[in-house]
Amino acid sequence: MVALEDLQAADWRSLELVCARMFSMSGDEVELTSFGPDGGVDIICSRENFTFGVQCKRERQKISPTAVREFVGSLAAWDLKWGVFVTTGQFRREVYGEFGERDFLRLVDGGKLIEALRWFAPGDQEEITSDLFEDPLWDAPTCCNCGVKMVPAKIYERDEPYWECCNAHADPGCSVRMPGTAFEIHDRHREFFA
Repeated sequence: MVALEDLQAADWRSLELVCARMFSMSGDEVELTSFGPDGGVDIICSRENFTFGVQCKRERQKISPTAVREFVGSLAAWDLKWGVFVTTGQFRREVYGEFGERDFLRLVDGGKLIEALRWFAPGDQEEITSDLFEDPLWDAPTCCNCGVKMVPAKIYERDEPYWECCNAHADPGCSVRMPGTAFEIHDRHREFFA
């Protein structure tokens, strides 16, 4: 069984895939939006004549009212009347005060996310979370330009670790990089940064 800490350690795209599979296995048609800036809607779900947007935030901290307001604005921009905001963290108390009783919005914190995952049969849970641990870089970030995993790299002259896109050395190459200090570097990645 996947623990909340596993989802918090996974990268943003892995969380989106887990959520998309959960909605799909619940009977919704699911469409993941683009890899880059998606306008605040990560997944579009539909069933019969009911369509809604989903925002997935991999966070350990509490989500602010501003983040939820931005998502509500994104729903309007996508011409969606309903939404689900999913986080691996929690929502600040003010979020529930401002949005808690709204019919068009569901707030799913980390505890509710794990609870929802446990409603599925064990085999379905495995399928939903299948790619979380298969890839040796499962918790490495995903390139927001290409949608592929990033790999550890190091600027040796300055001894600075960073992540670069797997397509960095392809022709044409992707130039997306992320500082190694911008996120938690897990023990099994340390050998790359040593």
